[in-house]
Amino acid sequence: MSGLPETMVISITGDPSTPYEGGVSLADSLGSALLTVEGERHTVALQGISTCVDQAVAAYLIDLTLPLEDARCSL
Repeated sequence: MSGLPETMVISITGDPSTPYEGGVSLADSLGSALLTVEGERHTVALQGISTCVDQAVAAYLIDLTLPLEDARCSL
């Protein structure tokens, strides 16, 4: 649909519920930017756990700024 912003997918390498590869595949399917998070957890966005992730999410939600290609954060 025209006029919709680009999307961002966050995928955690050690997510016990959603395999990392699933996030990579989703980002590829949607043509989305991918933010890779090194760690073991299911959710991380806006949880106060990673300043890196929270800043990337805030930049996207406020300004629609996507992370750079191959962007990575760690927990």
